[in-house]
This record gives sequence, structure tokens and C-alpha cells, in this order.
Amino acid sequence: MDKASSTARDVAVKRLKTVGTRGERIRLAKRLARELNVWAKIRHPNVVELIGYYLDDKYESPLLISALMPNGNVLEYIKRFKPDLEQRVAGITAGLACLHNFDPPVCYADLKPANVLINLHMNAVLCDFGLASFVRGSETSPGLVTSTSIKGTARYTSSELLLGTEGCKHGLESDIWAWACTVFQVLTGSFPYPNAPG
Repeated sequence: MDKASSTARDVAVKRLKTVGTRGERIRLAKRLARELNVWAKIRHPNVVELIGYYLDDKYESPLLISALMPNGNVLEYIKRFKPDLEQRVAGITAGLACLHNFDPPVCYADLKPANVLINLHMNAVLCDFGLASFVRGSETSPGLVTSTSIKGTARYTSSELLLGTEGCKHGLESDIWAWACTVFQVLTGSFPYPNAPG
């Protein structure tokens, strides 16, 4: 993640590394562009704003440009400033509700404290949509995405996904599980499932 500055505002620039054949990279870039176009429409104080993106000619290193979040992630912020925890939880909850109520709904798929940043106004902001899936009702039943692969971080992933239970996919329900684990850690300072990897 790099920082860039203009006369208007500071931004964060994240470079994604893609792998595979040129054809695979082009397919990924097209899918990424569709998803980023949806993300760019999301405007909420608790969801990081996507300002823009750039896809190079070789489709090797897409750049994501977003608002800069100068106060680190929620756990770092809590350690430094001992803020009102309920306000941070309310921000996380509002951001996730925004994603789930968007059209089409957005399944975050990797909600965890490291992906909750604190902005200039000291609000919790959801970031890092690298695993997010946009749920289209015509393609899946409500709340389910088409991917069957295990995504996310084990400590914040529901047991049925970790165990590979047949028919279980990341969806809005698994986001609620990750939300509960994230809120638990924010409020208590302890890891959920301390023996789990990640």
C-alpha cells in the first residue's frame, strides 16, 4: 500500500498482483472491473471509498485507489487511544449492513479487525474487498455466492465453511459469523478461537 497526495486529498494506492496466463489475467481483470464498478457506487461513511482503479495493458498489476485511512486498523487504534468501543462496533455494524443491503448485496467474505480501519473522523471503516463477492439474486439463492472455495481467515470463518460441509458457501450469513468474531475481539481484546490459525 502506497500513499499518494494531490492538492485535494491524500489517497491510498494498493497494487494487486495477478498470476496465470494472459487469457486468465484478462478474464480476472474483466471480472475485477465489473466488481469495482459496483464498489465505486457504494457511498457510506463506514465503507472505504473507492476513488478509482487502473488496469495496465498486460493485466498484471491492477491499482486500486481509495481514501487514505491514517489511523491504522481498529485494534491498533484501540491500543493507542482507548476510545469508545461501542462507537467502533456501531461503525462496523453499519458498514456491514450497508454492504448487505446494497443492490446487489455484497458478501464481504473476510471481515476481521485487520480489515476495519479508522478514518480521519475516528470512524470505523470496512476495507480490503479482495475477497468480496457481489451476490446476484438471479444467480444464487439469497445470501449465497457461487464460489465453493474457502476464503477468509480461519479464526473468523464459520465452522461449516472450515469443515467443508456440503452445500456451504460464503454468504451473508457467514459474514454475520465473522462480524460476531470481530466484535468479540474489539470488545474483549482477545482472539476468538485463540488456537485457530490466522
